[in-house]
Amino acid sequence: MKKSSIVVCALAYLLIASACFASEFSAKYTEKQGPVTRNGIEYVKGENVRQVVAVTGSKQVIISRQDLKVTWELDMKDKTYIEFPNAKGDLSKQIAIRAKRLADTTKSGTETIQNQLCDKYTFTYKMKEFGVGTQWVSQKIGWPIKTEIKSKVGDTLVELKDIKIEVQPDKLFEIPKGFRKIESKRSQPKINK
Repeated sequence: MKKSSIVVCALAYLLIASACFASEFSAKYTEKQGPVTRNGIEYVKGENVRQVVAVTGSKQVIISRQDLKVTWELDMKDKTYIEFPNAKGDLSKQIAIRAKRLADTTKSGTETIQNQLCDKYTFTYKMKEFGVGTQWVSQKIGWPIKTEIKSKVGDTLVELKDIKIEVQPDKLFEIPKGFRKIESKRSQPKINK
């Protein structure tokens, strides 16, 4: 997967400025970038997110804890994790500020996606090579249900399906017992949207 495709998808995440971050739900997650498809499960509890995605035969687990201002990338096989600091301050305000810097966004109506009434947004990245996109944000859970991006670096489709609105256990957003912290010189992982 090209680095620029990852950047485009990560930037789309910033466009959820209207999200209320109060919902709790789980959903099947699918991301298609060109010929590559990644499937997994996404768990959301307020501002905290856990993604479990199948990557080259193994599970990638990323936990973003906005309440602790940290993101963990877990290696389930080695029982290790890498910690990355999150930006300080109110996440929804940060997202709104970043979104304005990155793209021109307009609300373009409402549609029902996955049995959820959604506000539909269209956006054009200010960096033209990142292209244009559409995002459907559920009015009920305040979260993107579907995102489509068309760009020079490739098309991207991200969808949530089988959404279950229910209380999520706190343990999903914690490092499992027996895991040890390791250092990494890599850049911070992106929770895709």
